[in-house]
Amino acid sequence: DVYVASLNYVPVSEGNASKESSIMTLAERFGVSGSGQNSSSTSLLNWRMIPVILYSKLLSEKVIEKYFYSRKYNKKLKLFNIFNSQPDTTIKLNNSDKRAALKKLKSSISHSSGRDNVLKTISVSSFEPELCVNILNECVKELRIIFTNYFKEQNIDKKTFLNGRL
Repeated sequence: DVYVASLNYVPVSEGNASKESSIMTLAERFGVSGSGQNSSSTSLLNWRMIPVILYSKLLSEKVIEKYFYSRKYNKKLKLFNIFNSQPDTTIKLNNSDKRAALKKLKSSISHSSGRDNVLKTISVSSFEPELCVNILNECVKELRIIFTNYFKEQNIDKKTFLNGRL
């Protein structure tokens, strides 16, 4: 059996994004243009980057190392062990096993758009219903962490630049 957990979201339009609000406004007052089409279309903060990050090695390696409860093994295991059907955590799995588990994780995640291209969907499939929900929740949590960290770094860089200009 294959179970699927899905999350629907509507991305924030670039013009209304509050992520670039106060610092960008202040920067524009000092003649620093940072909110043009070119920078926002390639920015990591852009919602179009969600599928790229979802399929990235960065996110996959973080999620694969998390512990999840598996009904099949009746205990919490790293996703790495679950995907490799190896409930014994004392056995050291090699790099090819890690690549196989990463490949299984990436193939279980999908991102799609609705007919109107407004509603986006993130889906995760698995052989256990609770497992796919937990993997989806962990992926969303890691996405949020990646976006938050990147946003903080961008703000620090902008503040440093603006302080230099002042």
